[in-house]
This record gives sequence, structure tokens and C-alpha cells, in this order.
Amino acid sequence: MWGPLIGIKFPFKAATHCTELSYLFNVGIIWGFDFNEEDHKMMDVMTKLWCNFAKYGNPNGSDDVPESKLEGFTWEKSTLEKPARFLKICLEPKMMDEYHDGRPLFWLDVQKQAAN
Repeated sequence: MWGPLIGIKFPFKAATHCTELSYLFNVGIIWGFDFNEEDHKMMDVMTKLWCNFAKYGNPNGSDDVPESKLEGFTWEKSTLEKPARFLKICLEPKMMDEYHDGRPLFWLDVQKQAAN
């Protein structure tokens, strides 16, 4: 049986770098845990999005391959009007307009100022 690969405990409970790998490999990477039905559904959502992007160049899948589509949502592109738009990947994925109260846009401003 696979166990946690790193086997350390963090002083908080939140997603960290590489914790998404548990959903790819069905094993606790940082710490061990038993996958429940919701975890397996999350694995299906995440791997379908990633595989669709790798295979079709679009996380939404291909119109020519109906089984590639995920039902209930479409991962929309960000736009100049909504540059912080993102897909919240959860059991029922949904599009959101503000990521962390717009904090990532700070770096866009820094980049613009540096270019001047």
C-alpha cells in the first residue's frame, strides 16, 4: 500500500504546493488520507480538465468528442474586461470574477510600470 511520500505535518490545513498530485496518483503526497466518494469525484473533474487540455488544447474538451465534455459548466477564458476571471475547481466547478480580491493584478501593474 502506498503511503505519504513526504510524511511531514504542516501547522495548517489548506492546499499547498503539490497537494493536487494526490488527486492524480490516488495517494496522499504530503500526508496520508483515505479518499472518499467526493475525493474520487474531484479526481475525475480535475483529471478530465487536465487531460482535455493536453489532448485537445482546451480544458472543456472537443465538440467533436462529446464524451470529452464535463456537464454543468464551461471553463471560460479570461478577457481584458475580466482579467482575474478563473475557474474554481471544486465538486461543482464555477467561474469566479475575482481571485483573492484582485491581488494578482498587483503584479500586472508592476510589470506595466517596469515596462515604462
